[in-house]
Parts: sequence; structure tokens; C-alpha cells
Amino acid sequence: MTYAKGDRYSKAHRTKQKNKEIADIFFISVNTVQSHKKNLYSKLNIHSVSELVTQAFQHGFVET
Repeated sequence: MTYAKGDRYSKAHRTKQKNKEIADIFFISVNTVQSHKKNLYSKLNIHSVSELVTQAFQHGFVET
């Protein structure tokens, strides 16, 4: 699934929000946020935030 750069999913990651803040934005629990993050890392085959940032740059979700 691909999301537009301006949507709230990419905004949540771009602003480096904590799990609680992300949960509040989407009206979901912190556990659900953690589960989604775990699934995202697994699907992208990444193991750290630095790898996530690299992927975000490579796919145009983050610009310098």
C-alpha cells in the first residue's frame, strides 16, 4: 500500500511523533501503533529507525 506524501501517515513519521501522539492522531491504542510499526519493519525488512529513514529518502517520503 502506498500513501501520498501529504497524508497523515507520512506526516506522523516525518514529525518524529511518539507512539502515544500517533495513537491520538488516529484514535487507536498505543499497542496498535506498536503492532503496525512492527509489521511495517517486517514488510520492509528493516531493523532500525536509521534503516527506516534511509527507505523513506529512497522512496521520496522525505526530502532534504
